[in-house]
Amino acid sequence: MNETSGTGYRIAFVIEGALGHITHMQSIMRWVRQNGNIIPEWMQIPYETDDFLEKIPKIPFSIKLSARARAGVIRLLKQRELHCLYYHTQALTLFSAGLMKKIPVVISLDATPINFDSIAQAYDSKTSTGFFYQIKKLWFRRVFRNASLIVTFSDWAKNSLIQDYRINPEKIIVIPPGVDITKWKPNTNKTRSARTKLLFVGGDFKRKGGEILLDAFRTGLSDVCELDIVTSDKTIIADDTVHVHNGLTPNSKELINLFVNSDIFIMPTEGDASPFVILEAMASSLPVITTKTGAVDEIIEDSVSGFLIPKSDPAAIVKTVLSLTENPDRLEAMGREGRLIVEKKYNAETNYMQLLKALEAVASGTVVNATEHMG
Repeated sequence: MNETSGTGYRIAFVIEGALGHITHMQSIMRWVRQNGNIIPEWMQIPYETDDFLEKIPKIPFSIKLSARARAGVIRLLKQRELHCLYYHTQALTLFSAGLMKKIPVVISLDATPINFDSIAQAYDSKTSTGFFYQIKKLWFRRVFRNASLIVTFSDWAKNSLIQDYRINPEKIIVIPPGVDITKWKPNTNKTRSARTKLLFVGGDFKRKGGEILLDAFRTGLSDVCELDIVTSDKTIIADDTVHVHNGLTPNSKELINLFVNSDIFIMPTEGDASPFVILEAMASSLPVITTKTGAVDEIIEDSVSGFLIPKSDPAAIVKTVLSLTENPDRLEAMGREGRLIVEKKYNAETNYMQLLKALEAVASGTVVNATEHMG
């Protein structure tokens, strides 16, 4: 999908085509349409496609994505001039260091490779070690240093860039992801039912803690709660109190309705960076029960807007849910606090307009100093 009419800065948005990255791309698309100063070129890089790279055994994930991204950018550059390239995430950039000397590049990321190594086990991925670890670290350091600006979702990722990759803090700016608070909002007419309605959303059911949640639900919560599960995993068995929803798309009306009609959002994830779905739950005034992984503790204030419980602990889930079902006033207060936090820190209009302002500055050749206020 390309938009080529009008005048302004022509920026190519090169974005991973899976998971929460798709939600991120949809959000950028919306605010670019309202921006007026950017002519976008959209490039979604698939994780799997019918090309020669799929035929090479054991090729690293980032190598495949970077090769596809570079090939797409080269094709685009043969057609038209670009003022800036925006890559989300750095997994797309390994073969683009040379391009960065010709075109200003902004790299966006939710986790550095070393951040990811700290949660790799949850993704069934091996942590980098030895010689390969050093090569990968140096390769990404070169890419990060060649970028004009790096945008991170969190301080967790920013600190890794500074400490692990020795990147100048002045070229790193933290802009958290945001949600559309006019679309994701509380149900002011909701009435409490006899059973507390729990909601889990996670395409990667196992990694997001779905199996742990089901264990907790069936051993200690099914008598007093109902559970809605949104996932791409079609092996989950529904029953009278467990409802399974496959095929729901990001920001869809059906998905939003599940949020506004639920009471508590639960995602006891085994490994994550900055999950969008937690922000959607908070925007819907749902208290959140999740785990401390990645940058989650920058989003959820424990015992204020939700609870950070231990990983792989069904008993902690049961205890925490029951504490809220037995205290509906606290449940509602935590939901309200989550909504206020989203309005203040994770408003999509504020955060994405800030991102686009930074991209315009880079495209115009302006040096963006992250220590300066961008809003």
